[in-house]
Amino acid sequence: MWLTNVDGTRIWRYAGIKGHARVREAYREGYDGSRYIATLIAAGGEDWLEAIPQQRITQGNLDGLRREVAEEILRL
Repeated sequence: MWLTNVDGTRIWRYAGIKGHARVREAYREGYDGSRYIATLIAAGGEDWLEAIPQQRITQGNLDGLRREVAEEILRL
């Protein structure tokens, strides 16, 4: 979402994901990811974020990336 300048989240049923448990989990993870990125930017980490290859964000291990974002927030 940050890459496309989207400010907020949406529920996943509009993206074609079916099953109530999966919808809630996907929404929660997307929302948490948005909060991590917002916190990183507020802490002054936008340059760090921009240095990450776009392909890593769109096709990579998002759990690992979220952990790295959290570590960078703590470092700042």
